[in-house]
Amino acid sequence: TLTFIKNVVEKKFDIAPNGKLILFGVEDQTGSIQRLCAKWGADRVIGYDIEDRKHPNIKKVDLENMTPDMDCEISFADIDVGDWTTHSELRLEILHWCIPRMVKQGMILCTSPLASETVWREKGHDYLIKKGFKCHRFYDYAREAWHRRMTRGGIWNPNATCIYRREN
Repeated sequence: TLTFIKNVVEKKFDIAPNGKLILFGVEDQTGSIQRLCAKWGADRVIGYDIEDRKHPNIKKVDLENMTPDMDCEISFADIDVGDWTTHSELRLEILHWCIPRMVKQGMILCTSPLASETVWREKGHDYLIKKGFKCHRFYDYAREAWHRRMTRGGIWNPNATCIYRREN
């Protein structure tokens, strides 16, 4: 996520001035939450994870049981809980929870099986498009150095990630 935040979110988009930046599924050591706090203010950033974490902005939460105190406007959400093959329904539930809370120009970062796999298109990609979001697939950045490094190094396939941005 940190690579995507630094090379896509920060360079290609503007974070809406209102709303929270939320990481669903986050670890202390990756630097993602630290980067968001430093860039947009710790008061706007929150992480949720099923494990106890050390960072003060990460709360231990079972995301299958989201509570009313989590309700807020959202300017950025990274949905990275579990693995797509084992937690796809939970990811879709979180996605559907985020959509009505997303501010104009708000963004959702997620893996693109949501956009590319037929079984999820109706519940994910097509639903987001109907709700006024535009899909920005990361294969559009294939010529950029960070993308080539990730692909060559086998760290993560950036083509498996996309951002949905609320256009209206």
